[in-house]
This record gives sequence, structure tokens and C-alpha cells, in this order.
Amino acid sequence: MVKKRGVKKRGSTKKSSVKSRSKKAPKRSKKQKIILDIGKGGFVFGIILAIVVGILLGTSNVKLGLGVGITYSIIFLLGLIVGILNITVDEINEFLIAAITFLVAAGVNVFVIKMTLPLFGGVIEQISVAIGVFVAPAATIVAIKAMYELAKKK
Repeated sequence: MVKKRGVKKRGSTKKSSVKSRSKKAPKRSKKQKIILDIGKGGFVFGIILAIVVGILLGTSNVKLGLGVGITYSIIFLLGLIVGILNITVDEINEFLIAAITFLVAAGVNVFVIKMTLPLFGGVIEQISVAIGVFVAPAATIVAIKAMYELAKKK
């Protein structure tokens, strides 16, 4: 029996060379899953803490003191943790675009709200500041990761 070139036999189990276009999530080790969970929990806790701190500072006449400084330091450290643990190389562009958009838009949003609804302006301003304190260090870490990845390619 002579085989012809380029002709597949019936019942052949050869796989097609066409690759699937859908991306599957990479398999992660148990340690990677724990780190990812810590990062996710840190992100949720950081945002909630920033909102609560913003509301408390916006509704009271508390001046920037030791307690407020420590609270902002905790929010800042949570931002660093999120930037280190939670943002993967595949998410760098999306995160940086979202962070820049928030940090730029927050100032304009606060200005408009203070002009139109002065009663809520202080609260919204403090919430935006607290979330900015959380997002800025995460964005800095992710930007450093992006620069490292770019340098690694060359």
C-alpha cells in the first residue's frame, strides 16, 4: 500500500495546526493563588478604607493630625501591596490607563461637585483624595513593572 503525500488517512488523529484564539487563564500554583487572594483582598479593603476615611474626614472638621496621617499611611501601604501582588504583566496597560484616568478626572469631578453641590463637595473631595492616596502608589509600582518589562524585551 502506497501512501500519497499531503493526503490524510481517514480516522487520523493528527491535530489541526490552527491555534485556538481564546486565551485560557494560566494555571497557578497554590502559593500564587494565595498571593493573588491577598492582593484582591488588599484592593477591596483599600478602596473601602479610603471611602470610609473620606466620608469621615469630609463630614467632620478634623485637621490633618497624627491619626489621619497614620490612616493615610496605611492606605498608601495597601496601594503598594496591591501594585506588587495584584497586577500581572497582562493587566499593566489596563491598570495604568484606569489609574491615570481616575487621578486626572477626580480633580475635575471634585471641582464640579463643589460648585454645584457645596454640601457634598467636601465629602467627595476627601473620598477622591483617599482613593488617590491608594491608587497612586499602586500605579507607581505597576509603571515600574512596565518599564522593567520593556527593558527586558530589548
